[in-house]
Amino acid sequence: MELLSAKVRGVLEEELGFTRLTPVQNATLPKFLGNCDVAVEACTGSGKTLAFVLPIVELLLQRDADEDGDEDANGEEGKGRVETRKKRRRPGMWGAMIVSPTRELAAQIAKVATPFVKAVGLELALFQGGSNVGEDMDKIERSSLDVVVGTPGRLEDLLQRAESLLSWRDFEVLVLDEADVLLDLGFERAVTKILSKLPKQRRTGLFSATQTREVKALVRAGLRNPAIISVKVHRAAVGDGASSGSTGVKAGDAQRTPNSLENNYLVCHQNEKLRLLLEFLEQERDRKAVVFFATCASVAFYERIIPSLLPSEVGKQVLALHGKLPQKKRVKTFEAFVEQSSGALLCTDVAARGLDVPDVDWIVQFDPPQDPSFFVHRVGRTARAGRQGRALVFLLPKETAYVNYLENQKVPIVPLATGDALARASEERHGNALEKVRELVMKDRDLLERGTRAFMAFVRSYREHKCNFIFRMRELNLQKVAEAFVLLRLPSMKEFRESKGLKGFPETPASVVAAIPYKDKVRERQRQAKYKKIQATAAETAQARKEAAIQQKKAAAKKAKEPRRSKAKRDKKAMHDEWESLGREERLYKKLKRGKLSQAAFDELVDS
Repeated sequence: MELLSAKVRGVLEEELGFTRLTPVQNATLPKFLGNCDVAVEACTGSGKTLAFVLPIVELLLQRDADEDGDEDANGEEGKGRVETRKKRRRPGMWGAMIVSPTRELAAQIAKVATPFVKAVGLELALFQGGSNVGEDMDKIERSSLDVVVGTPGRLEDLLQRAESLLSWRDFEVLVLDEADVLLDLGFERAVTKILSKLPKQRRTGLFSATQTREVKALVRAGLRNPAIISVKVHRAAVGDGASSGSTGVKAGDAQRTPNSLENNYLVCHQNEKLRLLLEFLEQERDRKAVVFFATCASVAFYERIIPSLLPSEVGKQVLALHGKLPQKKRVKTFEAFVEQSSGALLCTDVAARGLDVPDVDWIVQFDPPQDPSFFVHRVGRTARAGRQGRALVFLLPKETAYVNYLENQKVPIVPLATGDALARASEERHGNALEKVRELVMKDRDLLERGTRAFMAFVRSYREHKCNFIFRMRELNLQKVAEAFVLLRLPSMKEFRESKGLKGFPETPASVVAAIPYKDKVRERQRQAKYKKIQATAAETAQARKEAAIQQKKAAAKKAKEPRRSKAKRDKKAMHDEWESLGREERLYKKLKRGKLSQAAFDELVDS
């Protein structure tokens, strides 16, 4: 704490209630405030955001103090010099940049940094996809920005658009937050472009929960003699904060999750997951849970059915967040969940990285992540900053090797102690959940289509699993998956042609499925109009094919009546025609030689 200025310490202690720094902050600050680039690896919830926000603010304060010839810009005289500095800076001058992989995480970083920035008289801007690029450009043209927080795509775009406006004379710091996911999500090109625009003389920090091969390559390419900081958590003995149960991670061993997290798994079939989740949410109705699904389509399907299958007071607290929602709705949903004291957020991995939702009690992984590295980031949404938290993952019977895999990756995990009781209670209270969903599907075509899309997306996601030596497509029981998504008819997919387990799947007659209406009357009228148009086109096509078939039949009958010549006669006629053609060409050639025919006329007659 002694490395921090008085105003920064004041925000930490008075506004945030922090009296000491976390291990990752203690390890990072001295290096980053010196002349070192840093590559920081620490488990989720360890305080990485403040580990780069604090040094950024201090470095910018130091920059301004150096310019003014005074190391203390905190007093009354310092205030005047801040004003002088503001007047001296011209629009387009940036001091620091923080690059974040997602909009939600960028907004959260900006929220964390704002009280510190305001306390010392600096200016912060948030640039992210989904916002108005014109407004962003106006901000750049009007202001000098001390701290810029943004997503890679928007920052790359703005750096290109505002190239002539920007000045890097006072630029001090670049931070790449969640560096591994920046690369995993395909932002490598954007990050490279951003790096190429920035001055070489700067401090750079890479922060992540994992140091992948790609991140290490970026460290070599983008950092100068970096300090590698890795803050490890060691397994506590049972009774010192660690959960009990059999686990491959022993007391004293390094692990990738905090000791305050109890990590559990429950083995079940795909068509049992829904009733287990419903029972779980009822039992934990007074707590806050984040529920992860494999795909956006799954979230879109379950957000419609889960609230309707729960008591109203529980169902109304269920929210949904995924990457295909409009930006404004994503922000509104996230903020609503933050404000709730209990409830569930159904989401994809869009919320798995860096987001700090206060007081999350449970993480439920309805589907294990497609990328195993995201397991740690998902469970990291709870047990943050020393708080207690619990996590649960549903595994299929053929996926139990995942437990050993996680333990080998230094992630302790044990069976859910109350798993049997949860299964019995779910059978008693929600045993007919899928039947109820089927009733809902038969009344609303939108649910039918959502379920079909979710099923197809889940199967494709499973097929492309990065841990495919455990999550094997050929061992996936597609019939139980189809039952889980309440399919009425099977869509046309390559996986079904290869699967033997779906041959007996009871498909609902096509005429019954076609008659299912949309609950939304406007959509239903549009569907009916489109259906009539398709029927009319199909009738016209059928009539045209019928007439064409009749014509073909008549032509075939006429040809059958014509006398058929023998092969010898056909050959003789062909030879006669050929001789006639040669004789004609010879006569035309003689006329050409005698000058009775021009060359152009000769060519035209021969070709005709």
